[in-house]
Amino acid sequence: MNHLKCLATIALFMILFNGIQAQEHTRNQFYIKAAGGYFFSVSNGQFPNVGPYPPHDENVAINPGTGATTTLRQKVLTGSYGEGVRGGLTAGYVINKYFSVEATFNYFHSAKTS
Repeated sequence: MNHLKCLATIALFMILFNGIQAQEHTRNQFYIKAAGGYFFSVSNGQFPNVGPYPPHDENVAINPGTGATTTLRQKVLTGSYGEGVRGGLTAGYVINKYFSVEATFNYFHSAKTS
């Protein structure tokens, strides 16, 4: 558990340092931002609707003669967002006070849940 506290402290300092650096950008400047974090597992639950699409996995059979559908299997999708770590590195270049270019690389790793 001590490594979790260490990771959380490092992530907090990264966030604070990046906030200070973002205010100091001037024109034609290259910058690098690092980010990281740890996610704790939450209890399993039903996923929410996404627009008009409910969180269901449904297999249906269609009768070619009548066009009638029969549900073969229906399952409500449940799960957890899981426990794990994430990290990211962003590199950018400020062209002027209105435009900049950025590239971000992210890494995610989580524990499998049943």
